[in-house]
Amino acid sequence: MAAVCGCTGLASAQTAPATPATAATVAIPAIPGALAAPATTATPSLGAVLAATPGLSITGYVSAGYAHFDTTTPGLRQFDTKQNSFSLNQAAMTLSYLPTSGAGGLVNVIAGSDAKILRNAELFGSTTNSQFDILQAYAQYATGPLTFMAGKFVTLAGAETINPTTDTNISRSLLFTYLIPLEHTGVRATYAPGSSLMLTAGLNNGWNYSSSPPDARGKTIELQVSGTPGKMFSYVVTAYSGQFPLDALVSPLTVSGVAGRRDVVDFLGTIKVTDLLSFVGNVDVLSQDTPHGKLKASGIALMPTTR
Repeated sequence: MAAVCGCTGLASAQTAPATPATAATVAIPAIPGALAAPATTATPSLGAVLAATPGLSITGYVSAGYAHFDTTTPGLRQFDTKQNSFSLNQAAMTLSYLPTSGAGGLVNVIAGSDAKILRNAELFGSTTNSQFDILQAYAQYATGPLTFMAGKFVTLAGAETINPTTDTNISRSLLFTYLIPLEHTGVRATYAPGSSLMLTAGLNNGWNYSSSPPDARGKTIELQVSGTPGKMFSYVVTAYSGQFPLDALVSPLTVSGVAGRRDVVDFLGTIKVTDLLSFVGNVDVLSQDTPHGKLKASGIALMPTTR
């Protein structure tokens, strides 16, 4: 009699006395943790994940440049603030899944000198040297003509954007620097009754701030209407209204511990001359309540684009 023993059981094979013994094949049970080879799971590649999830995308860009000014301290600038310097302005990555129906979200992070400026604009009463910023991070839900967003996102106002790849010029105008907000933290809803009209409304913590400043606990309202009445013309009208801390005003207008109502209306129109050439016009009108009276500012910009 031949026998093979294993930890998980006993297997045997018997033969008659008058018959010569013959070889028998007996299965050997696996011994967990000892004889069994470790299981391997293939890690899917990034391309496989993207292919298996339609609508999921990862994008990015790097923006760098050189600036020189004939003044020691450049003024009235947003991001190009160095007098004579090469700069890594932005290295950005965006992970997004924004289906036309159902839940989704977006995360947009940037690093570089622009990120430091943006991060400091989000803070109240403190500063940082960090060159990293979560520019956008929001959840979204779409159903029919309605889309809802909650989190942190860029402003609706202006012809120019924080993302340099969508701008006409390498630098930003005074309208972008002084007359419109850059980003908001709050909620936003968009209603698109047709392909040529879109309505947007939202409520947020104000101009740029991630959390409400102590002096301006009230929320800021945002409203926008945009449309394309014809192939050659499109328009966008955006308005923001809410409390703005006067600590953030330019000296000598700074007033500590006080907030005043700030309103801005942004008009944007685009005329498409040819398939390659368009003209973008942008007008901003701003008013700010202060103990010194109402401050007013306005500006206009005209930008050709070949995109």
